[in-house]
Amino acid sequence: MSPEDLVQSCLPLARGIAFKFARSYPRLDDEFESDALLALWRAAQQYIPGRSKFTTYASASVRYACLGILDRHRAKKRSLRCVSLNPHDEFDLAATIPAKLPAIGAALEAREILDLLPPDLVAEAELFAEGFAVKDIAAAAGASRQARHDRRRRVAKKMQGLVA
Repeated sequence: MSPEDLVQSCLPLARGIAFKFARSYPRLDDEFESDALLALWRAAQQYIPGRSKFTTYASASVRYACLGILDRHRAKKRSLRCVSLNPHDEFDLAATIPAKLPAIGAALEAREILDLLPPDLVAEAELFAEGFAVKDIAAAAGASRQARHDRRRRVAKKMQGLVA
């Protein structure tokens, strides 16, 4: 049997395995399907007929490809712990302040508000606005989530006192 025939015969199997992974991680569904089909093609190229049935070999290859995607996805999440809290990154938090804090934004310009904040808190706010989880930001800063929450609350109180 040619590799093309093997791929055609196991295409539903590969898509089914990718779909099972995508149910748990719906944001990665395209990646699961594309890597599953690529793994199926590679399995068809490397298949040795006498060793096992092709469906067994193909399903293992596809499963390992999908697990590789999960490993890369988890590694991206873990890499946040290595992020330096640099207050001068490319994200512009000043543009989001008037919409998020209308009372404070009306009294002060966004840049003035950011100048009042400690630089590490500004960096944390930028990471939060980019979509990182509070727990990961706290781990990157070397503190607990509750400690970061309490600190943000104290700073917000001080800022409201300055505006009033």
